[in-house]
Amino acid sequence: MSVLLFVSQVSPVGRHASSAILHRHLASLEQAGFQIAVAIPEDVAAAAELPSTWRCARLPLRRFYYPPYRAGSAWARTARWMLFDRVLRRALGGRPPAAVIGLLQGDYLVNYAGWISARRRRPLFYFYHDRSELLYHARDSAAAGLVRAQNLRLLRQPLTRRVWTVCPQLVYPERDVAGKFLTVYPLPEAIPGALPRWRPEFAAAPVLAYAGSIYNEVLDPLRAVAAGLRAAHGQLRFYSHMREQAEKLAAEFPGTVSYAGERSETAELCQELRGIAAGFLVAYPDDVSAMPWSVDCFPSKFTQLAQTGLPGLVFAPRATSIGWWCEQAGWSLYRPDSSARSVAELLAQVREQASWEQAAQESARAAGGDFDPAAIESLVLADLRAHLSPAAPAP
Repeated sequence: MSVLLFVSQVSPVGRHASSAILHRHLASLEQAGFQIAVAIPEDVAAAAELPSTWRCARLPLRRFYYPPYRAGSAWARTARWMLFDRVLRRALGGRPPAAVIGLLQGDYLVNYAGWISARRRRPLFYFYHDRSELLYHARDSAAAGLVRAQNLRLLRQPLTRRVWTVCPQLVYPERDVAGKFLTVYPLPEAIPGALPRWRPEFAAAPVLAYAGSIYNEVLDPLRAVAAGLRAAHGQLRFYSHMREQAEKLAAEFPGTVSYAGERSETAELCQELRGIAAGFLVAYPDDVSAMPWSVDCFPSKFTQLAQTGLPGLVFAPRATSIGWWCEQAGWSLYRPDSSARSVAELLAQVREQASWEQAAQESARAAGGDFDPAAIESLVLADLRAHLSPAAPAP
């Protein structure tokens, strides 16, 4: 059984964003016959409930005898990686990995993944979910430039075979690396069961659901939707780990906005929404400069909630990755802004049976198309196997 080594500062187990997506990918690869090993910080490992079948190298980020670490010093980096390597060898039990998989994010263990690949001469793959230059350094061009230079250096390593990225907007345009990218939309969990059908209460008092993080930057578009729902005698229900933000909005819109807590299982949430909601909501600020990473950060909540078969209302500028996708797909419940007019238009469509059914069909097609879990898993597995073949050429 070939070993796949995953290296990251982000936990590959969890309910949110990248952690949930990474867990699904690694679990799928394990089901395909690979042994999964992970190298993650020891504090991350302590908080994660890793599958018992996975090997885990718990990397100690700090020890009193560690030499100082300086990201710009090749000597300091190598010294740290050599110390980590002792932990890794013990965890692997003498079994070398067939490939190294990293997460192209940050500036620490992403480099360790590249070092392991080069030292052991193993092919290197990356998942790429967020552009760190925008996510962490949108207003610091110097820091953003350093991250970009680091990523290009890693991408240009001869053994870097593939970067699985969640949207085309994340592809680096440089000719010598662009061919290493493959778009793999955020992997959702498949949701069995019957798709929802139109119900009269959708016209009288529609309930919309919002699941996931409630960043400060999205409060204004959420307020716009809440105001529209208040006028339509509807409700906006939040399912999120960010309770304070949800309750803040609930206080502003009593009787319209409510906080329903966070569900421990994705399937539980999706089945609940099928029973109570007329649709789900994705909203971004009208000005991309307020949330720069929205340009190329594809919302995993969208690929997941499309599995419910419910209509999805999307308010996002055309310059965002989700806005681009909606325009390409001809998404009927998409508007490039969250003005009162745009909100009223989409709520009217949700409250009318024919347009609701059209939108529900669009969600079902997306769930069986770009966001089909089985197809996404097969795409990654086939790509991985192709590049593990001894005869496989570099991209």
